[in-house]
Amino acid sequence: MEEDTFDVLGPGTVIQWKGTQDFELLYKKIWEWFGINDYSMEELHYEEKRLSFGTNMVIKWEGKKPGKKCTFKNDYFAYKVKVDFLVIGLKEAETAYEGNKIKVNNADTKIKFKATVIKNSNKKFKEKTLQKQIYERYIIPTTFEEAKIELYSEIHEVIGLTKSFLNLYHF
Repeated sequence: MEEDTFDVLGPGTVIQWKGTQDFELLYKKIWEWFGINDYSMEELHYEEKRLSFGTNMVIKWEGKKPGKKCTFKNDYFAYKVKVDFLVIGLKEAETAYEGNKIKVNNADTKIKFKATVIKNSNKKFKEKTLQKQIYERYIIPTTFEEAKIELYSEIHEVIGLTKSFLNLYHF
């Protein structure tokens, strides 16, 4: 059974960064942000290959949380997020900051965020029934718009956090 969904970022938003970073701390900060914001996250895939020029990693996360509550106080909407990391050539490095040497990483990092609002997440209605069509057309359209806006705001907050964090190591 196909879920009714709406992708708030279209095909997704990609952040690409080549250079100095603290990947381990970035990884922890993004994971922590989702936890603080009530997403139940799961790491679906972790692959690491050590090569002569550095370490390559592919990491995939998926998370879900209940969305806005509709008029009848049920969890009709849910939010689903996907985060994919592709790290190429990760290696340790040192950089000078305010006269001190700090340990960092150098890598080419690509992070893709995808965010989706899922309708009928609690399976209140069977697919394609008249009752579901009436409910979605007349009772909850405003709530659906609020849910899309809320998820859009949340995902852009974590995207902003990620960009800011990467810029911290750009001296």
